[in-house]
Amino acid sequence: MTKIRVLATATLLLLAIVAIVQVSSGSVELHVAVHSDKSDAKCPTACTREYLPVCGSNHKTYANKCLLKVAQCKDASITKLANGKCSE
Repeated sequence: MTKIRVLATATLLLLAIVAIVQVSSGSVELHVAVHSDKSDAKCPTACTREYLPVCGSNHKTYANKCLLKVAQCKDASITKLANGKCSE
């Protein structure tokens, strides 16, 4: 395995353990961003888990501004449409 793949696998296993602990404690919110190709290497990957939803121009609700910025990094056409959840 490549060094990046080993690191990604270890990270996912750690996140799975954290998720199990959080679910058992009553907290179930978990956001994970995994980037596998080199074009995403410049995009931010560390976002907080705070839930302050924002609506993107692609009509997808992002849990917070940081996750919207990750999406914008991958697709520059995405903009912030509004604060709060997108209407369905």
